[in-house]
Parts: sequence; C-alpha cells; structure tokens
Amino acid sequence: MISGSDDEAASRWCSHEGSPNEDWPSSAAIQQLSTEAIEGRETILGVGCCGTTHFSVSVQHEKLDDDSLALRFDWAARLSKPLQSSKVDPEGDNPTDAFLGSTYQPRRDDSTSASDLRTLEFESLGDAMLDKPPSNDTTQIRPGQITGSRTIVWSYRVRLYPPID
Repeated sequence: MISGSDDEAASRWCSHEGSPNEDWPSSAAIQQLSTEAIEGRETILGVGCCGTTHFSVSVQHEKLDDDSLALRFDWAARLSKPLQSSKVDPEGDNPTDAFLGSTYQPRRDDSTSASDLRTLEFESLGDAMLDKPPSNDTTQIRPGQITGSRTIVWSYRVRLYPPID
C-alpha cells in the first residue's frame, strides 16, 4: 500500500496482485523483503518468482528538486526465455497473454474522496510507460521494451503531490 500521509483518510494505492492461478500476475510477484543501506540510503530490496519468471525490486526515498518527496521503484524480471511480441498484451486484458509491469488501484473506503486520490502522482522513468485507462482508476507502469531480452527492467516514482511546504 502507498499512502500520501499517516492519516487513515488519505489516499491509499494498492498493488493489484491478481490471483494464484494466473501465470502472469497484474503486478510482479515478491515473496521476500529486506532492508539495506545502499550508497548511504536505506533501501528496501525484494525478490520473488511466479511461474518461470524471477522478479526483483529496490525501493528508495527521494527528495526531488522541487522539495517534494517520492518513492523510487526499480524492477527487474528475469525470464526463462525471451517473450514474443505476439504473446504480450500491453493492456493486460487478455489472461492468456503476458503482462509485465506494475498495476495499482485506489483502495477506497467511505471516507476517501476523489481529491484524496490525487495526493499521489505516478511518474514513469527511463523507457517505462505509464497507462491510466480513462474508464477506471487503475494505473499501470510497464517496460518500454519487453521482446527479445531475458532481463526486463522498468522504473517509476510515486510522488507526494503537491510538494510539502
């Protein structure tokens, strides 16, 4: 869960995990987490697998140029063999095809308003692509290139918006 503040009424975005019977989950599978200091910054490291794909993630706090705070996510997926473009569904709508990336959806309760959901901003980094379908509140971040390689990477940050004064 990602939250804009410690306040229970603040926006909460949850990773959409999918179900255990899916070969390709809506978000990368992580089973183990640890923390380490990397370059003097506390970093969360995660690893996991689903089917024949192994996933890893690192998460760090960032203070950006405008003094806003963000979490940076750097993901990698190691595939048993390269994916073919005909087997990849960029929207994640076809369960027989592969979707590789991260999927978030708002977790709402009776006290969550639409303005609460705007306190966090997703930003793709590098060649990652950010998809926000107009029909729902789901946000997907996926690698820009997934065919022809066995190691796929994508990065993004989640910024607290507006910046803290």
